[in-house]
Amino acid sequence: MSSYDVNQLSKSLAEGLVRHFGKKCNDVCVKKKTDAPMGYFMIDFTLFDYFVVICEYRQGLISFSIPFGTSLIHLKNVQAKADDLDMKKLLSVLEAEIVLRIPDKYLQAKGWVN
Repeated sequence: MSSYDVNQLSKSLAEGLVRHFGKKCNDVCVKKKTDAPMGYFMIDFTLFDYFVVICEYRQGLISFSIPFGTSLIHLKNVQAKADDLDMKKLLSVLEAEIVLRIPDKYLQAKGWVN
């Protein structure tokens, strides 16, 4: 993938996160962006004021994980190939996976679920 494509994809994903999650998503930051030797970038963001989430693009694959100490919890159900990216579907699956990991009482207290 060219530099232009890496820049465009990282911008599109960052903007998509903000559009999809609205106030549930904070601190979106594109990091470690490069196109050599292969396209790569990382986007850090906070969801529901509860989890820091990392989005990585590497070798044509977009994936998400949650930092846990010095390790990462990979969200295996939340992956997509950049070539056939359905942003709405990907972010909906991400939201479902994250909500499963947050206590209902917390989500209710913040007004994010009924």
